[in-house]
Amino acid sequence: MGEQGCIPGPIEVCDCGPNRICHDLQPFGDDVELTLVSAGYSNGHFTIVLTQPLLPGQIIYVTDGCSDPVLSPPATVLPRSTAAPLVSGEMMGALVAALGLVGLLSLTRLRL
Repeated sequence: MGEQGCIPGPIEVCDCGPNRICHDLQPFGDDVELTLVSAGYSNGHFTIVLTQPLLPGQIIYVTDGCSDPVLSPPATVLPRSTAAPLVSGEMMGALVAALGLVGLLSLTRLRL
């Protein structure tokens, strides 16, 4: 929990770094503070805008200098995105043919 009498500083979002161990800020650790555009905390929820997008699998945490060690859950691992299903060559050809047919039909309706 936060220290008694501590005045919270600005909200900081940190990346746990390549060693994936959180709360080991530089110069001795490899955690990196991420650059914020804006940050706020209200009703137990953060609203944070970063300068760069987060990456799948990246481990981050949030602190305000008083909450030891963090305001957010111990660490947040961003979920990996699922791959979009691929379309086979045959299906792509059928899709192109269907769209071409729709285009031709709409052109013939315009001439009538």
